[in-house]
Amino acid sequence: MAIEYEIDTEAGLVRVHCRGSFTIDQMIQHSLRVNRDPRFEAGMDTLTDLREAKLVDEVQAIRRYVDHAAELEKSRGSCRWACLVADEAARDLIWSFNLVARSNGVSIETRAFLEEASALAWLAEPNDEDG
Repeated sequence: MAIEYEIDTEAGLVRVHCRGSFTIDQMIQHSLRVNRDPRFEAGMDTLTDLREAKLVDEVQAIRRYVDHAAELEKSRGSCRWACLVADEAARDLIWSFNLVARSNGVSIETRAFLEEASALAWLAEPNDEDG
């Protein structure tokens, strides 16, 4: 399992690429590593490529990431997470995550996309939460 990332400070974007099997705990550790990176700034959006990755936890474990997202929101501020996924089932899982997170007061909006161009276009749109 590999979770790699790069931070594009000019674009205000964190690009994440996941390959192989991963757990929610590994994803939590990754996001904490990004937060500690001196190039990271609050408000940066994230593009996560999950097309070559597979979550090995039970779906119920995603609740831990919802709780983690609530904590991340304190340091990341208003931002959006776009996830590139391989199929409709993965897109539905991301949709469910976003629904649960938003219903729990997490303002970080998460959407799934099958194509990178669509994800980048969404991230480039003005954020409704910015006013």
